[in-house]
Amino acid sequence: MSSLVAIDTISNGSTSSAEVKLTGIDDSFERYLVIGTNIGSNYNTQLNIQVTKSGTAFSSAVYDSVGYNLRSDTTTKLNRSVLSSVFQIWNNMSGPNVYNQETCFFYLYLTNFADATKYDYMQLASGVAESNTQQGYYAPNSVCIVKDASASDGILLKENSGQLYTGEMTLYGIK
Repeated sequence: MSSLVAIDTISNGSTSSAEVKLTGIDDSFERYLVIGTNIGSNYNTQLNIQVTKSGTAFSSAVYDSVGYNLRSDTTTKLNRSVLSSVFQIWNNMSGPNVYNQETCFFYLYLTNFADATKYDYMQLASGVAESNTQQGYYAPNSVCIVKDASASDGILLKENSGQLYTGEMTLYGIK
């Protein structure tokens, strides 16, 4: 049976920061879990994840991701497959608009981060976010391989423009 060991929590109350960084990954655990809650973003923006190396965002175009966004407003799945400098987890996020605020949450599993000989793996296993363009909800299921064999110590949640109004992320080691 697995258990979670809380390592660190970071909150963004109402600052003007466009990113939230969470570090603390080392070789103590083989896998980690990040739970993000109450993420409120700028209107009509996308949320992205980058890994950190020595506390600094890694922005090389080696984030190879694939997955689907299931949507509440249609039976069509939005296919995502891209090689980029970020792992995009949502696009057209809500914000301070008439529909909703602070609806985004996610579970993100991290594997191989402390191993300098392997690629980092991220699995967005569950989540939901309001989409202002469809006036519906996205439920993503995506994976990303960061094709750079070097140790990573955390993740950075960032918006492509504007600011993250609120949000909290907690990093857990999985025993």
